[in-house]
Amino acid sequence: MNMLLFISGLVCLLAVAIGPIRDIINRQRGLLSVRNLFLLGFVFFYAIASMLYSFHGGNPKLYVAQGNGPLILAFLMPVFLLVYYAAEGAGRRLAYFSRLMPKAPLPSTTPAIWTAIGVFCLLGLVALAIGGNVRAEGRNFNYTQVLALQFRNAFAAAAMALATYYLICRRLNPISWVLFFGILITTTVITTAGGAGRRNWLTVMLAIPFVWYWASLRYAPITKAIGKMAIPVAVGFVFLLAYTGVRHQLGQRAGTQERIQQLKGIATNVEITDRAAEIVFMQDTPQNTVFIIEQYPEMYPRKPLVGLLYVVGTPIPRALWQGKPQGLGIEIMEQMNANATLAPGIIGHGWAEAGIIGVIYYALFFGVFIALLDICLHERAHNPFFLAAISAAIGNMIAMCRGDTPLFLVQVLAGWFAVFLLLFLIRTFVGPIAASFPPVVPPVPAFADAPAAEDDFAYEQPEWEDEHALANA
Repeated sequence: MNMLLFISGLVCLLAVAIGPIRDIINRQRGLLSVRNLFLLGFVFFYAIASMLYSFHGGNPKLYVAQGNGPLILAFLMPVFLLVYYAAEGAGRRLAYFSRLMPKAPLPSTTPAIWTAIGVFCLLGLVALAIGGNVRAEGRNFNYTQVLALQFRNAFAAAAMALATYYLICRRLNPISWVLFFGILITTTVITTAGGAGRRNWLTVMLAIPFVWYWASLRYAPITKAIGKMAIPVAVGFVFLLAYTGVRHQLGQRAGTQERIQQLKGIATNVEITDRAAEIVFMQDTPQNTVFIIEQYPEMYPRKPLVGLLYVVGTPIPRALWQGKPQGLGIEIMEQMNANATLAPGIIGHGWAEAGIIGVIYYALFFGVFIALLDICLHERAHNPFFLAAISAAIGNMIAMCRGDTPLFLVQVLAGWFAVFLLLFLIRTFVGPIAASFPPVVPPVPAFADAPAAEDDFAYEQPEWEDEHALANA
């Protein structure tokens, strides 16, 4: 057992926990902030995983620590957190830049919500048909299929978010429940067919408590809010464990019909295998980060700012740029002779690029970036369409610390771009008509500090800034 790595993981776990506990005590309304979701990923993929790694040493078939990698990782984890918190504090002073985020100013009415749900589901199914089974073709897929893979999961999560919002507002209407469960089934198929990943489906499930919290529960007593959100979280976690045990049975080429039959079997007979929980919690991020620490730059050259180059160059087809960077997860897969892409971790990315300086600039960037996102979220949480857009990236925000970090950032930006662009088009064609209908708002909370529904949910028509939507979504 590596005691220092265990202690470091425990210290990071406690340090991150202080924030939500303080928010609960002070009754602040940020329990499901982007910050807490991002740090949840850090706790899960680094703090807890490092504590477990310090006991079992990881998978010996992949890599066994040969030097001071675990000790350096024990040092780097609190350094990353300290720099991140400092950058987040600085980011709050840059609130002006939050205006670059599109506002999705659609009327919160039944026609607008239903239209958006229908468009997102339809395009999600189309994207599934186009790119859902590209894994069967290895890396020989075209640019259209790549775009389909980037967008389909964002569309599914946005549809689920809006269906959740509508159910909150019309919880006594049976049509709302039929719509909710219909969208839940549809989006589950969209995000699980054609592959065996869990993160995309997890985004759909997380959209439910996320929207519920920001639309209504953040005004409730914290114990009541946590108790209510615990229901969908618990159901989703049980399903996740059951799906984890069987998701690879169909291989990476799972077709839509095959996956539907498998999901139906899980729903009718939930079975959790003995190794399901182990697979979920025994993450390989610390082990892969240790490999990077011990092998870079001794065996493999460092590439400063290659993550930035990867993000900026993603829209350029590889056929036009032969030297285009590839994900670090693929590189270490080849270096470690693994059979699948690996999770380098956000610390591993920084170290592979520029050592401790790289770790610091990753922490600086995400501290400022997430602070600005939370400013936007607190200002626009009354808008269900903005919540839907943010929901499209929740899974990737949690997984950001796991890596491949630049790839996940690309997926976040691509998802936002696609969702905001569609919302702009829906507003253009449906907005004027939808604005003539009464607004759909959550029940007014019976608490003194709750905002008036007519103030927060009134439909306004600010100028939609196309250049901001395209450049920053």
